[in-house]
Amino acid sequence: MSRRLCLLVPMWTTALLLAGCSSGPPSGSVSGTVKYQGVALNNGTVSFYGPDNRQRHATIQADGTYKATDVAVGANKVTVVVPPAPNAELAQDPIAKGKAGTPVEVPQVYSDPKTSGLEVTIKVGLNPRFDINLREVAPPGDQPGVPGVPGVPGQPGQPGVPGAPGQPGVGQPGAPGQPGQPGRQ
Repeated sequence: MSRRLCLLVPMWTTALLLAGCSSGPPSGSVSGTVKYQGVALNNGTVSFYGPDNRQRHATIQADGTYKATDVAVGANKVTVVVPPAPNAELAQDPIAKGKAGTPVEVPQVYSDPKTSGLEVTIKVGLNPRFDINLREVAPPGDQPGVPGVPGVPGQPGQPGVPGAPGQPGVGQPGAPGQPGQPGRQ
């Protein structure tokens, strides 16, 4: 019996050690470049919000690159946060933008996973580059072509079709890029 015990104890110990070395849920790594209006960001954070509510953060380097590791496998919402400039005039200076040490202001919409519109699907292991190209965002209520919402100045759309009593009318969209008119009840 002691001989059998001598053989089983090392096997159990090895099995327990291997089980304890599990690295957790599957994950992947991803890297890329972050730009705002064609200018590489020189600081900030790229964050990944995975399907299991796991968050991973990567620092944006001076050359605009980032590398995130241990990112949850599956669809991840992505945000980009840049700390505010210490001097507002410096952040607005088009000549200084993008130069080392000069922060580039990014619209606040990109700092929230619900509003950023950025998403990437991560697979186990090394993933293809995920370059993030941010652009200026129109303020709320300034999106063209949405019936009843003011848009870019231009020709109005056709009048709306009245709705049934107690129901809203349906607006007809204007020409491409033009707002429609709200329906009437």
